[in-house]
Amino acid sequence: MKLVKSRYENYIFELSNGYVRDFPYIQVGTSLSARDIFGPLAKKYQLISRQPLPPDARRIMQSLKGRPAAEQVAEIMRYLHQRYRYLGDWRARNRSYVPFDLAQIEQNGYGDCKDLSILLTAMLREAGVTARPALVERGLYAMPMAIPGVTANHAIVQANIAGKIEWLDPTQTNYAPGYVASDLQDRAALVFTPEGNVIVDAIPASTPRQVERFERNEIFTAQGRSIVHERQVRMKGGGLASLFQGESEHGVKSIDTSLCNAVVNENTRCRVERDPMQYQLPDAYQVIIHAEDRHALMRIADSRYLYLGSPYPTVWDDLNRYRSEGGLTDIYLGEPRKQLRQINLVGEGITAAINACRLRSKWFDIDIAGEKTARGYRYSKQITVKTSWIGHDETMQPAFQTLLTRASDCYDRLNFIVNAP
Repeated sequence: MKLVKSRYENYIFELSNGYVRDFPYIQVGTSLSARDIFGPLAKKYQLISRQPLPPDARRIMQSLKGRPAAEQVAEIMRYLHQRYRYLGDWRARNRSYVPFDLAQIEQNGYGDCKDLSILLTAMLREAGVTARPALVERGLYAMPMAIPGVTANHAIVQANIAGKIEWLDPTQTNYAPGYVASDLQDRAALVFTPEGNVIVDAIPASTPRQVERFERNEIFTAQGRSIVHERQVRMKGGGLASLFQGESEHGVKSIDTSLCNAVVNENTRCRVERDPMQYQLPDAYQVIIHAEDRHALMRIADSRYLYLGSPYPTVWDDLNRYRSEGGLTDIYLGEPRKQLRQINLVGEGITAAINACRLRSKWFDIDIAGEKTARGYRYSKQITVKTSWIGHDETMQPAFQTLLTRASDCYDRLNFIVNAP
C-alpha cells in the first residue's frame, strides 16, 4: 500500500451540527466473512446466555410469569436499569468483547454494554421471547461496513416481541417500546444466532412522523409585554428521549427553567405543569407552561413594536452562512420528524397578514397559514424534516439554494408590526 498524494483540508467556520463523514480510511482483516471473524465469539456469547439465571434475575422472571410479552420486556428493562450500574471492567485481557458470566454480573452489580446485553438476552429467552445479542457501531454516523465488525463499539439485543423486531439497549437512560435511539439507527448490526452463527442485519432509519405539537396563546399587555400559556405535546422519539435524559442528568428544576426560557424571551413568574418522568417513555408527554414575557415585542417607535414569530438566526440563516463561509462538513439534522406550532395572538393593533406558504423539497417541507380573529391573529407553522443528513455536495446544488431562499421568505412572513399601547 502506497500513499500517492497527501490531502489536507482546513475545517473552520463550520456549523455546530457539522460532521466530517467523507474521509480516507483503511480497514484490514483476515477475512470478509462475519462468521469467520466473529463465529468463535458468537459461540462464547451463546454459552454464557444459556447459563442458569442468577438468583435475583430468576426471582424477577418468576414474578413476571403469565404476563404479556411486551409487559415482561418492559419490566426486565426497568429491572436492569434500576439494579445495575453501568461500568466497564476491563481488567481481564479478553474483556474487550467477552461478557462476564451471568452469576458474576449479578454478583458485581454492574456491567458494560456486553454484560447487560447478555443478561438481557438470557432473561428475555426465559420469558419466551426470541432474543439475540448484536454488535453495532454507536454514534450519529456509522461508517460503511467494509470488513464486518471493524468499527463495532457497542452491544445491544435484537428481540422479536409479539412478531415485531425491536432493538433493545439496556444501557440507555430510558426505554421506549418500538423506538430505536438516533445513534443506533440506519446502520448494520452483527447478530449472534442461538446456533453460534453470525448474520449481518440492518437497523432501519426512522421515517418522518408527528413528534411535537405545541399550542400557544399569547396575550399582549403594555410596553411590549405578554402573558403566555403554552401546551406542548411531545410524542415518543428523540426529542422526548433527550428531555427525559436531560432531567436524569441535570434535575427537574434545571429542565423546567430550560422549558421556560425556550418559551419566552425574558421570563418572569414562569410555572411548569407536567407529570414526573419515568424510565419508560410514554407514547405522548404533555407540558403546560404559564409565563409572563417582559420582552415579548421589540420596540421600534413610541407605540410600534415588532413581533418576531421567527427569531434570528433561523436554521435557514445558519445554512446560508455555512454556504457563504465555505463550509465543508455534512450537516446533521436529527431524526426525520414533523413539528407543528399553532399560535393564537390576542391584543390590539396587530397588523399581521401572513400569506400562506407551502414549500416542498427532498430535505424539508414547510406549511404556514394564518388568519385574523376577533381579538387578534392566529397562525400555524409545520416543518417536516425528511432526512437526518444533508451532504456537503447537496448544499452546493441550485435546488438547495432555492430551498433556502424560499424558506427564508416563508419564515420572514412571521415577523410583523404590532401597534401596542
